Amino acid sequence: MPVVTPKPTTPAVPRAAKSPANEHRDAELRKITSIYFTDDKGHRITKAGYNSSIRVYIHSQNLIGSNFKLTVKDEDIRTNDILIDAKEYTFTGNSTYVDIPLTVEMQEAGGDYFYQNLFVDIVVLATNKHLKSTTIDVDLKATEKDPITNITKFVVDKSEVKKEGKKGECFCNRDITPDELKEMIV
Repeated sequence: MPVVTPKPTTPAVPRAAKSPANEHRDAELRKITSIYFTDDKGHRITKAGYNSSIRVYIHSQNLIGSNFKLTVKDEDIRTNDILIDAKEYTFTGNSTYVDIPLTVEMQEAGGDYFYQNLFVDIVVLATNKHLKSTTIDVDLKATEKDPITNITKFVVDKSEVKKEGKKGECFCNRDITPDELKEMIV
């Protein structure tokens, strides 16, 4: 019977000890890079209307699988009214979005019935960092998109094509005669 010799085990690779410097470096690598508002088609917006829905896009770095809390607030001079209390979400990729319906209840909770400045406050639970988005104007009017940049506009001149001579015949399903070919070339 053949003798089986056990394979030697590989030595364990030592891991870096958790020091304050390593934790600080990890926190610097794990961050949110941008937050902005869009309509439901992904177009950036600066203004929205109630009884519609908006999206908050969150671009991040090295946070996939981490959890975050998102709170929707109305920015006021003295205090910021909480319109949607902190809800917990998970980063599913480096670009994550959250749909937010703009309801009448939010409009009434904001204090100013006709016009509000909404923003989101995001807390990354892994790093305990708070980030605040820019504000978006929300009122009774419809959603307003950001102007599109880096697009060249041009107008095509409408010119009429003059038709001269007799109306052409279709050469479908038949051979072209030598006279017809000479007429096309000349």
